[in-house]
Amino acid sequence: MKKFGVHFIAAFLLVFWSAGSALAENRVIYTVQACSSTSEGKIVRAARMLETSEKDGVRVEKINGLYTLRAGRYAKNGEGIACLGRARKVYPGAILRRAYDMPERIVYAGNAIPEMPENVAPLEAPGKTIPEMPENAAPSEAPLRKAAVVQDPVGSEKMRSESGPVSAGGETTTVFRGVVHDGEGKPVRDATVEIIGISLAPVKTGDDGGFTISGLPPFKVFSLKIVREGYDTIRTPIIDVSSDIKGEPERYTMRPLSPAALAAMPREGLSPAPASPPDPKPPPAGPESLLPEPDTPPATGAVDIEADSISYSRDEDTYHARGNVVITYEGSVLTADSVVMNKGTNDALAEGAVTVWSDNDILEGERVAFNIATKMGVAYQGKVFLAQNHFYLQGKKIEKKGEATYRVYDALATTCDGDSPDWQLKGSELNVTVDGYGTLKDGTLLAKNLPVLYTPYLFFPAKTTRQSGLLYPRLSYSKDKSGWDTELPFYWAISKSSDATFYQRYMDKRGFKEGVEFRYFISKDSSGTFYGDYMNDTGRFTGPTLNRDWKVGQRRWSLYWNHETTFSPTSYVRTDIMKVSDPWYFRDFDSYNYYLDNYSKEERRFKKISFQANESLAGTDSTVRFVKNWPLYNLTGLVKYSDDFNNVTNDATLQRYPEITLAGIKRPIMDTGYNLEFAAAYDYFYRVKGQKGHFTDVQPILSYPYNVVPYFQVIPEIALRETYWSRDDKTSDDNRQGDRSMYRLGLNLNTEVHRIFIIGGERLDKIRHGIKPELTYTYIPNINQTDMPNYVGAVAEQNTLTYALTNTFIARLKEKGGMASYREFLRLKLAQTYNIRESRRTVVAPDPDRRPFGDVDMEADFLPFSYLSFAARHKFNVNSGHWKQTNYDVSVSDVRGDAATLGYRYTQFSLEEVNLSLNAALTRSLDAIYILRRNEFDHITLEKTYGFKYRKQCWKVEATYSEKENDRIWMVLISLYGLGQFGQEIWKDTIPPPRN
Repeated sequence: MKKFGVHFIAAFLLVFWSAGSALAENRVIYTVQACSSTSEGKIVRAARMLETSEKDGVRVEKINGLYTLRAGRYAKNGEGIACLGRARKVYPGAILRRAYDMPERIVYAGNAIPEMPENVAPLEAPGKTIPEMPENAAPSEAPLRKAAVVQDPVGSEKMRSESGPVSAGGETTTVFRGVVHDGEGKPVRDATVEIIGISLAPVKTGDDGGFTISGLPPFKVFSLKIVREGYDTIRTPIIDVSSDIKGEPERYTMRPLSPAALAAMPREGLSPAPASPPDPKPPPAGPESLLPEPDTPPATGAVDIEADSISYSRDEDTYHARGNVVITYEGSVLTADSVVMNKGTNDALAEGAVTVWSDNDILEGERVAFNIATKMGVAYQGKVFLAQNHFYLQGKKIEKKGEATYRVYDALATTCDGDSPDWQLKGSELNVTVDGYGTLKDGTLLAKNLPVLYTPYLFFPAKTTRQSGLLYPRLSYSKDKSGWDTELPFYWAISKSSDATFYQRYMDKRGFKEGVEFRYFISKDSSGTFYGDYMNDTGRFTGPTLNRDWKVGQRRWSLYWNHETTFSPTSYVRTDIMKVSDPWYFRDFDSYNYYLDNYSKEERRFKKISFQANESLAGTDSTVRFVKNWPLYNLTGLVKYSDDFNNVTNDATLQRYPEITLAGIKRPIMDTGYNLEFAAAYDYFYRVKGQKGHFTDVQPILSYPYNVVPYFQVIPEIALRETYWSRDDKTSDDNRQGDRSMYRLGLNLNTEVHRIFIIGGERLDKIRHGIKPELTYTYIPNINQTDMPNYVGAVAEQNTLTYALTNTFIARLKEKGGMASYREFLRLKLAQTYNIRESRRTVVAPDPDRRPFGDVDMEADFLPFSYLSFAARHKFNVNSGHWKQTNYDVSVSDVRGDAATLGYRYTQFSLEEVNLSLNAALTRSLDAIYILRRNEFDHITLEKTYGFKYRKQCWKVEATYSEKENDRIWMVLISLYGLGQFGQEIWKDTIPPPRN
């Protein structure tokens, strides 16, 4: 396994170091274009410069107010690329691209042409490559659809007057452009775009969905809120347009709201339940009466009636249709043998094989009385299919009581297809809301036709809409730790902005454990989660597996609080509080706990637990932080408390009360060419036992990047560091306060060469191979730090030279619609540090020989497609000839559902482990699962899990057996689709409450 790393690195370096490939001679038509809406003169000058290069077809056109430069039509790739390169030489600040077979269309719009320098580096120079744009072109009648972020370059007054917008104070301003479309790619017009963080008036999207925000001050950040009636509101992350010009406008997708959501769901806070419609008035006597009968019939659209015969009664204002009746109204279609419809009230009575299609839902019955405008009514001996939830309802009488609410008498309900469903719910009365929830009275769960469970009253989710009720239980058996382990959660929808879940858990070897999760949504900018649990642990355990003094009846508890309030797009406060009663809490409950269930690597609202709460957790950190960002600065205030599970007590653990940091990002100093960045920090380190006190550290960094030759960049750097400390512990040591002054010198030399290989495949278009060598020198002098307190880290003397070589391979992939995407599918890096100080050290026995060469760091990332990924991280000791670290991660999958992941970790003298996960798709319905976690260093198997997943169209069962170091667990999970899906992964043995 260890030798594999060397062989892998060497093989890929040899294979991909190749250079040289003839350009494919595909026959295409090229048109090189550049556009500007501000200056015709610049484009004319650019055209003349191209004409001097003896290029034909050079012309300037005005399309929709935009002056467009077009240069040449060619029949070969090589000639087209040559023309593109020459255009970029004379026009380096713009976005240039080629159009295939569409010379009449404008390709790119919105980029002001800057003043063209006399001497421009050739296209082939390292670091000068402009990424190619997608191959499709925007039509000339909507040129701003392809507009981009446009920044006026900082330069002379002449440039500002000709090239870009200027604020009243003479400062350059920025223009931001974007496009809003729906989920199908269609433009969304008349949406309001609000600018948050900068005082500018809102703008509206045009017919093409595009919008333009002008007058943005330079070096500013902001965010957007995009609102349109009938669509979900968009709130963008922070936008920074002070960086390089972007080649595409920002694209935003607004999701249309469903009719039920439009009628009942507010767009802020936790997703509330759909509002219940008002109870309809009692209908007049007789089966032909409609539900409800509105006082004033709502307006309805056009109604088309087709039938074998149609008659009209003027006195009753009623249509009578008979024979193959088809009625079309407001997106719905009704078919029946006969229909009587009142034109004034929109009431209709359909009889004989009645079928109604409405919004993908299907209603069937022998007789249906309904109102075309309200779409409410009654079906007798009916059936309903609710497409959104894939629910089938059947009953003696079905009432449609609202836009998406049904009441069924003598009901049968299932999500299974076919005439003989695998399971059904049977009850005297069923109420269900599409995209909501359901209730069942006097209910029975049927497996085929066999009753397996009875309940007098049942709540069940028809989706994840928030409704109070019992959630699905969890049941498992742990032989050594917990015994029979069951949990029955209860979910409480307190209000539209808060909810809670109560976890009632019983373990027959440990006792009763109660937990509660409370979630709140004060506003769109303020929300949080609190969780706590408590138990009186009655477990009786002896033996070497418990390395501690155990007390029967020990009180065990945990609590967690996450809260975040955003004051503006650039400032927020956040708390992450995590405490447990004892260091063994997560070791005892490692098979299942709230924190494992809510672990997430991504920042998601209400699900932000970033640590894996299992037996290997070494400690927790509780933090409260305030963050304020400016375009060039960041201020963070932090209070941090750490729990160390490796120590019996926490008295010697350092705490930060508080920590304040101020950082300035790298930025130019006037027009001098120098860059400045800095970092400053203040800490108060506290602990019960040991040294504690104040700590202040300031470090400005000055650098000056420049090109020594066209192909190399040199960045010299100097950092000055000043540290102050003051102790206030009660020990009698000297050196109660002091300071440290030091500096660091650095020099970085780097370049990059690349070559583009034209593949021309159906999916793979091109491959770009880049090679980046880099050399870094670092010098830190030796200073006396013996008087520093132990809570201040010492800085080691350094006189080193680090050299690195990075190979990157980027594929250009063809997407649908002519667009293109880019993927870095291979990255190889080698790095090593040479210690100059060590090479000059005087060798005196019994010291070993000089060893100036440090470890060789090797990195490899290989992602050829979505079904395969490989990563390797190694450290090789060139002095001893041994591997210090060897780490592999491999993931393979296929379209059938087979998947395998393998992780190998090796650290010399301390760690060697293997983690393996296999999923084999034995059939379309049956998967086999195997999980292995092995500590090879201590020859211990940490976990073996065997299991299977069996899926049918409307249900799933998962069964697993796990052997751990000190426990064995059997688990069975059953999921009935449509009644709540749980156990998404075989090792997750819980049913989460409804989530947003």
